[in-house]
Amino acid sequence: MLIEMRKVADIKVYPQNPRRNDHAVAPVAASIQKFGFRQPLVLDEDGVIIVGSTRYKAALQMGLKEVPVHVARGLTPVQVKAYRVTDNKTAELADWDYELLVQELAQPAAVRRRSARDVLEMGLKFREIAQLEQRLAAIEAQMAGVPGLQLEQPPAHHELEDPSPLASQKGTPP
Repeated sequence: MLIEMRKVADIKVYPQNPRRNDHAVAPVAASIQKFGFRQPLVLDEDGVIIVGSTRYKAALQMGLKEVPVHVARGLTPVQVKAYRVTDNKTAELADWDYELLVQELAQPAAVRRRSARDVLEMGLKFREIAQLEQRLAAIEAQMAGVPGLQLEQPPAHHELEDPSPLASQKGTPP
């Protein structure tokens, strides 16, 4: 797969994009800022976005001049439309394994130590954080019965209660 850098000004938005994604732009921009632009936009041969419109909007918001792109050559117009919808829809079909997500995020008690901004930048909503904390508490309770295991103590201050700039952008929590 060939990935090239392309001027943001030369990329064309797909005007019939049915996906509403403005609320996702700030977290995607934060992710790009933190981890770099790790997933290229996919364009058709005319430079129109097939996949990656949220990343494109994030690049505009960040003032980037160039972004990585892959030009999907040889696709028919029907394949382009199918790819555009399929790529967006398949992400919605996945579910979380919260036990594994807790393990992925950190050691026991560390989810509560993350700042609200960091957790929200990962795309988690407060409702999901509450679910994680409930599951984490259950895991910690099970682990507390293991002889010789020392658990880290959670901080006295609960950082997730502090409103984040990301949470208040539209006036309501995500």
